[in-house]
Amino acid sequence: MRPSRAARLSLGVVIAVLLASGGAGAALLLVTPTVPASLAESSGPETVPVPFEEFADPRQVEAGFERAADVSLVSATEGLLTASACRAGESFSSGTSSLAVDGAPVLSLATATPLWRDLVKGDRGPDVRALQEELVRLGSPLVADGVLGEGSIRAIEHLLEEASGEDEQLAAIPRSRLLWIPRPTVTTASCGLSVGGPVERGSAVAVVAGGIAALRLPSVPADVLPGERRLLVDDAVLTLSPEGAVTAEADLRSFAATVSARSALATEGTTTVRAEYVLANPVRVGVVPPSALFAFEGERGGVVADGSPARVEVVSSELGRSAVVFPDGEEPASVAVLPEARSCG
Repeated sequence: MRPSRAARLSLGVVIAVLLASGGAGAALLLVTPTVPASLAESSGPETVPVPFEEFADPRQVEAGFERAADVSLVSATEGLLTASACRAGESFSSGTSSLAVDGAPVLSLATATPLWRDLVKGDRGPDVRALQEELVRLGSPLVADGVLGEGSIRAIEHLLEEASGEDEQLAAIPRSRLLWIPRPTVTTASCGLSVGGPVERGSAVAVVAGGIAALRLPSVPADVLPGERRLLVDDAVLTLSPEGAVTAEADLRSFAATVSARSALATEGTTTVRAEYVLANPVRVGVVPPSALFAFEGERGGVVADGSPARVEVVSSELGRSAVVFPDGEEPASVAVLPEARSCG
């Protein structure tokens, strides 16, 4: 709201009187605001707090893979095929049933070692351990010790009951109730049996895509922070060799189970997926405004941290924020926004 004309005139009169009487100093007091003592005493540069976070130095990459040969899923039982969910392009998943023989569901199970015998309590061997490891992956509270116990039998019984909706009474684990699949989820290329037709031991139930034989980076990104690296594909965390290859069989299976890998395998001619190349052990970084940095030398620069100049390594820079590593793991509380210092030494 504008002051009234009378008020403006009164102010003009006061100023005129002061000037006429040589009161220029008094007039200055009228128009110059008083600076609070707390502000007058603060003559240093403005500071901001430094938040700290974990930084994995992520790099977007294209990972190339090699397809393995297709695999036939072979029946371990015989009888009449009474139900089948097999369709080209669909999938078989471990722990579920996609077919039934003589009215009894057959459970798909992905184990590192195919099951080759009926298993009874007390049996030992790599096939027992492989079974237990897969049951643990599916959520059963077991110990994979390679010795078949009551818990493993009850776990298979429970999965069959979920598939059939009926009670199962198992004294052992019959191989005839299981269908081995090479990975937790496999994509069907073709189906070999029809509902109402005969099933024989050793007959091909379906042919599934062979999955992944190899996975590697065509080239390892340059100018990255030193340290062991991982490859992230969807929710899979994969260990890399120094040459950028995934070699562990368990990691290849984890990759093959991702949405990205399954989509790529289902697309003819596709041999790459998008991934992230990250540090296995992220570094601790402070986030500062770019204006806080000075005296750049390559990847290094200076800041005034908690009132003292400090040399830092700049590991990432985005609009409005720079991620820096302080020497010796220090974590200062604040940095100057526009430091007066021009040197760290």
